[in-house]
Amino acid sequence: MFGKDIPDAAVVYVWDNNHAVGMARKSSYTGRSQLIVAETGASRAGSWVNERSDLGADFAKAFGGRPGTPIQLAVASDGDNTKSKVRGAFADIHFVGRGEPCAF
Repeated sequence: MFGKDIPDAAVVYVWDNNHAVGMARKSSYTGRSQLIVAETGASRAGSWVNERSDLGADFAKAFGGRPGTPIQLAVASDGDNTKSKVRGAFADIHFVGRGEPCAF
């Protein structure tokens, strides 16, 4: 499933209707997964939302200052933990250097 490189840890950006943007916590399922609220509430639901994150800084903060080497990207939408229904669409995902513009 993962190929030759198995992920050691994950930074997971979520849209959460209960917590403030920027709130971070370990996953309930594993200490090697950090959840970070990137969007909250319903005010922007139903519209395209642009997000920009510093994955390197977020990984280092979540896992004791150690830099990570990203090997995979997963994108999903689900509401199983909250027993809610969700629908999500994702487009134009780019990785750029810190401080570089993300133009497409």
